Amino acid sequence: MKHTILFPIVALVLSAFVLSGCGTARTWDPANPPEATVSASGLSKRIVIFAPVEVDKIKAEYPAASLDFARSMARRTDFLVTNVEAWFGETLPISNSSRWNAGPLGSAAGAHNVVLTRLVDIERSRGAGPRPDRLTATVMVRVLDNNGAEIWANEFKGFADDAGSPRIINDAAKPVSKAVWDACDTAVWGLRRFFDSLGAPGGTTPDRGAPVHGDVALIDVEISSIPENADIFVDGIFRGTTPTTVPLPVKTMTVRIERSGFKPWQREVRPSPEMRIQPALGPLDGSGAQTQTVPRPGEQPSSSAVDSSADAIQRRPAAPTVTPPSSERRQQDSDPMEELDGVDLPPVE
Repeated sequence: MKHTILFPIVALVLSAFVLSGCGTARTWDPANPPEATVSASGLSKRIVIFAPVEVDKIKAEYPAASLDFARSMARRTDFLVTNVEAWFGETLPISNSSRWNAGPLGSAAGAHNVVLTRLVDIERSRGAGPRPDRLTATVMVRVLDNNGAEIWANEFKGFADDAGSPRIINDAAKPVSKAVWDACDTAVWGLRRFFDSLGAPGGTTPDRGAPVHGDVALIDVEISSIPENADIFVDGIFRGTTPTTVPLPVKTMTVRIERSGFKPWQREVRPSPEMRIQPALGPLDGSGAQTQTVPRPGEQPSSSAVDSSADAIQRRPAAPTVTPPSSERRQQDSDPMEELDGVDLPPVE
């Protein structure tokens, strides 16, 4: 009886976390547009409105997704981008409306930019062995300026296991909802990069002659393994099988590579240009190549089966390096992650 009561509560908490942002999304009032907020540095913040997301492909499974996703994207952007004040435009036309292609929209007057998000596709792929099928969602995000002109656009993908439960009682907790939100959340990181490049209002103007679909949001990371056909998980979300190239935002995240019969490889990484991840997975029976478990700073080495060998992470092409004796390295830096041979760690921003 206790489990019967507890599970719905846990499901509600998890679904709320999936769509959570930080703080409360501001609701745009066309009759009373806001004045630009001045940041701590004395610069006015960029006012950005998120229009309702076009999600017709999942409307039957999640009727409120259009507004929920837009509200959550605004929340996340407001928290992540320091020079942006994000708003949720509940009364604005939906993102795929032809009205957005007809010039400035009066109900968006007062905003510097409008963000339009559209669900392009949902794909299902069969899982290998006992693994569940996978869902891949693709969303297109466009940014308009205050004249209604498109100044940036890009596609983003999100992933989720297609393993539903009859006990799911919230639309946001459904696998298809999780896949689409993961794509929208990834898009927020792309928007962060773009708005950071624009700066505060009156600052740097984007190059209108540059390709609209330029890859300015994510970094392509090559991920392979020995043996191949291993599953790739980034922050617990399936991203494909090796070898493949995975577009990742520039933030610290956990990459885990698994294949049945082999020790999983796991490491916290921060993507940087030309990064390549290529671990050799050791067999579970202990035979074959030896692997190394990397302790986190402040932890004792453990005998865990997770291989976190830093030698698997490289930049391409590798620059010649001079490795000082281990005793000298310990004197230079007490961080155990920096003491590993053959590591070219991404720069700290």
